[in-house]
Amino acid sequence: MNVATTLQHVYESWWFDPLTATFGFIVPVYVYTYYEIQTGSSVYTTFDQFLTSRGTGEDKRQSLLLSLFSYWIGVALFVQIVPKPADGLPLGIPTSFSSLGLLMAEVIAGIILYDGFFFLVHWAMHECRALHYLSHKEHHRPKVLEARHVLR
Repeated sequence: MNVATTLQHVYESWWFDPLTATFGFIVPVYVYTYYEIQTGSSVYTTFDQFLTSRGTGEDKRQSLLLSLFSYWIGVALFVQIVPKPADGLPLGIPTSFSSLGLLMAEVIAGIILYDGFFFLVHWAMHECRALHYLSHKEHHRPKVLEARHVLR
């Protein structure tokens, strides 16, 4: 098997997209948390303390590692439940200027739709008392927000 075939196999694997999303999310959170620790604006004094903590003070949440583990359990369940797409679907890699334009339009539309959906869900959590109590009150609890609070 040559390198191109191996890379294509990796790209088509069930775990590639979630792994890319994981790193796209967790790397900035960890980098910013490291910065918060270095500047003294975090409740943690070392990066290792942050990685292994279960929360301090009002922040009783588990560490980001537990959140990561929970996310991957959800991914594994999704892969088992949702049927695989039909063979022959394009990989989505642009091969021409027009396909690059289409990809960019799809990404921009996806971001706008996601942001709109996120706004509606967040607004509903503020307006509906049951949703606010069950899942959203933790989001507004800390007096000092840190990068790790993105999971609230």
